[in-house]
Amino acid sequence: LHVAASSNHAAAVSALINAGSPLDVLDKAGKTAMELAAEENHVEAVEALAAAGADLQAVSRGGWTALMVAVVKKHEGVVKCLADKAGLSGSAADVDLRTAWMLAPQPLILFRGASSAALLNSDAHTVTFHQAGTVCYRQSCPAKSRAYYELKVVKALDDPQFGFSTLRFEPCMTCTTKCVGDDAESWGVDGGRSKKFHAGGQPGYDVKWKVGDVIGLACDLERQQLLVSVNGSFS
Repeated sequence: LHVAASSNHAAAVSALINAGSPLDVLDKAGKTAMELAAEENHVEAVEALAAAGADLQAVSRGGWTALMVAVVKKHEGVVKCLADKAGLSGSAADVDLRTAWMLAPQPLILFRGASSAALLNSDAHTVTFHQAGTVCYRQSCPAKSRAYYELKVVKALDDPQFGFSTLRFEPCMTCTTKCVGDDAESWGVDGGRSKKFHAGGQPGYDVKWKVGDVIGLACDLERQQLLVSVNGSFS
């Protein structure tokens, strides 16, 4: 089914569905047939899967839905098809990534990196990185507001960068080493290399993280500050 969907063989898709092929299983790359069809801009395959009852909000291993993929790829036909079925009004141009993301069942996605870069486990509240990648949370901060989140280091990481980004931080669905803090639209810290990051790394964060540490990250948009705590201490 995945091969047929990614090749836009609508007749084969329908035949496989009628033969009882499961609609929403993930392939070895962690993607659904619907996502593969959306990725390749195959409207007929998307229509066939949707008509058969495929879950429009099924997520890949990286947390992406077919609609989110179509928006990023700028596949207007697929966007319009899936948006209409999701009850969104307006044209394809009216559906941005944030809108599609808010419909997804989980708030975290692998925003940058290949599908194998990280494994998101929403039940265990863990993210396991296998290679360079960036995981993002969908909630944004209003102007002049403050935000805070924290995470626990459960396994030693190579070059861990955590931080914040603007809404102009662009997604990338292929292998990349450009993570949070590596461009002008994001800021981060790395407790492995003891560096700060904004459009690249620089010295100035003289802290080493270890397994078991709870890292807190806060931003104050009015003062334009990023604050980092370790085990509750900002000192």
